[in-house]
Amino acid sequence: MLVGIAICSPIGAASTLLGTTVSTLTAIALGASPAEVYYGLWGFSAVLSAIAVGGMFFVLDSFSALLYTVFASYFSAVIHGAVKSFMAPFGLPGFTFPFNCVAWVFCLAGGSMANIRPVPISDLATPEEHINRVRLERYITSLFKNIMPIK
Repeated sequence: MLVGIAICSPIGAASTLLGTTVSTLTAIALGASPAEVYYGLWGFSAVLSAIAVGGMFFVLDSFSALLYTVFASYFSAVIHGAVKSFMAPFGLPGFTFPFNCVAWVFCLAGGSMANIRPVPISDLATPEEHINRVRLERYITSLFKNIMPIK
């Protein structure tokens, strides 16, 4: 899976590795079953959250964006543990509920978070294309500042 993601988006693959690492460490810290951690049950939602926050719905153009990606992965793993405990008596898994919670919170709060730039839904593409679009925007803005200085 990681190779396929890397072919499409190296930034997405890096987000995947980051999400996996953070969720594994969080699961171990929370005392999760080693078998569940090994099978990736604690990392599923965290990886999706890392990909979403780490370049899909936000532009990774600052260190703050990287920190938000780590926080999204961490909170997905924590929410997974809570949902798992809540659903255990019913014999149901948490599915992608933790990812949905975290993604919604970040998408709704994205415009008010410092140093993170949300991507409009109509402009969604790969994280690399988002970064290139921002670089082009900054370049054009700098050209106009040099041509027509603002007073």
